[in-house]
Amino acid sequence: MDKLIRKTYQAVETKGIDGSRSLLVKISTNSPDRSKDVVFPKGAVLENYMKNPVVVLAHKYDGLSIAKTENLEVTDEGIVAKVTFPDKGVYPVADTVYELYKGGFMNAWSIGFIPLEVEDIDGGGREFKKWELLEYSAVLVPDNPEALTLLRSKGINTKALEE
Repeated sequence: MDKLIRKTYQAVETKGIDGSRSLLVKISTNSPDRSKDVVFPKGAVLENYMKNPVVVLAHKYDGLSIAKTENLEVTDEGIVAKVTFPDKGVYPVADTVYELYKGGFMNAWSIGFIPLEVEDIDGGGREFKKWELLEYSAVLVPDNPEALTLLRSKGINTKALEE
């Protein structure tokens, strides 16, 4: 049962946080994805991930991190992450990815995880009731169309929203 699985989610709107190089993104929801699978947000095991909160590009584990996770908020409906990219000029690939999200040219995110408790769903698909998050990635095409970049940089003060 320790097979690596990746599930992808898409963004609808993205805005930066107080002019920073941070985005609020939905990395998982409780809705069935295109594979008919359901990944329960409250089933996420996050302790090991938060020791190494990397964000990667397209699940390339042999590449460099393009960003880091500052915060994760888990609810019954989904998981929202605050993603912070390195300062401009530190890593050109991260700069490009950030600008593509900021401009709305990229919107999707994908989680890579190890299933811990799984049940088959009648009619196809599986329910991932408990799972360990390994990483999440910036991707082009989502499996779950609800993993959304929520806030993009528009110079809007979102402090109240973050709190």
